[in-house]
Formats: sequence, C-alpha cells, structure tokens
Amino acid sequence: MMQALKVAPLFAVLAFASPASAESDARAVEAMRLFKAFCVVTEGSSAKANLVLGVTNPIAAKLPDAVVTGIYGVPGGLGWAIRSPSDGIFLLGYNPAGICEVRIAEAAEGSVVAAYEALVGELAGNAEPTVGQSRKQGDATLTFRSAQLKSSGRTSAIALTSSDRRIGEHQHLITFAFVKPQN
Repeated sequence: MMQALKVAPLFAVLAFASPASAESDARAVEAMRLFKAFCVVTEGSSAKANLVLGVTNPIAAKLPDAVVTGIYGVPGGLGWAIRSPSDGIFLLGYNPAGICEVRIAEAAEGSVVAAYEALVGELAGNAEPTVGQSRKQGDATLTFRSAQLKSSGRTSAIALTSSDRRIGEHQHLITFAFVKPQN
C-alpha cells in the first residue's frame, strides 16, 4: 500500500539521505527518489508536480508546451528538466495518456537497476521485478523490467527500460501507469 507524502521542496526529495553503497551512482538514487515522490506516491497525478515545481524552481525548469508535444507526439502533457544535487539530468514528465515518467540522461546502469529493484522491494513487500527480454538498439543493449502493484483498489505498473549506454537524449526510462483490467 502506498503512503501519501507531504509536499516537500524538490531539493529535499532529491537530497534526502538514505543508505547507499559507495559504488552506487548518486544520479540513480536521486532519479528513483524523484520517481517515487512524483509518480508512485501521487499515483501519476501531475497536481503535486505543479504545486512543488511550478513555473520557476531553482533546479527544475518547466518545459514549454511545444517541447513537451514534441517529446510525446501529441499535445496535453507536462514536463520539467531537472538538475539534481549530483549533477544528474532528469526529465519528469506526464504524458497525455496518463503515464508518469522519469528519463535519466546518464547514470551507471547497475546503479539504476539496483535503485529500481530496491524501490520495487519497498513497495511490493520485497517482490522481485519481472525481467523482460533484452534487445539491441544500435550499439546499445536495452533491458525492460516491470512490476505490478495494487494501489487504491487498482493495479499499477512500474517499469524500467535501462541501457548500457545513452541513446539520444537519455539512457534510462522509468514509468508509472495504471493497468486496464482485461475483459
């Protein structure tokens, strides 16, 4: 069961201390904190992001509607470019289909996967995420992982597409969406 978090400044969300190994990439940990606070806890609602990030924020820049439309291919989404305390570069976005996402420009893949698995364990009682097939895209190897969670009587999915290298503007993508029941 997900618990509601009080609205906190973005810096506090990213910088909140938690145990991490010396080998972990701080950008991965910060991205997962951002994802949890703005996608999982809020169940993908953009209202909290609007409250916390607004139009002006020292570490988050709201993207113009035209840029967000270019990212998603259709109008109606929201997005912020965020620079974390460890110089991580993230895109927090809400696409028009109701999917909340965090794109990570660059971070060590092993650290991103470890942070994702820790989040899934925390949310789903230490359940292991499902690992999908890996595939090649150019020189990069992409791997898809997902987990389903119960929230507010509905089933949601959190998924990670990780890569061993950057492809275009980002290297990793984490998403939250509700799963439609099959008829």
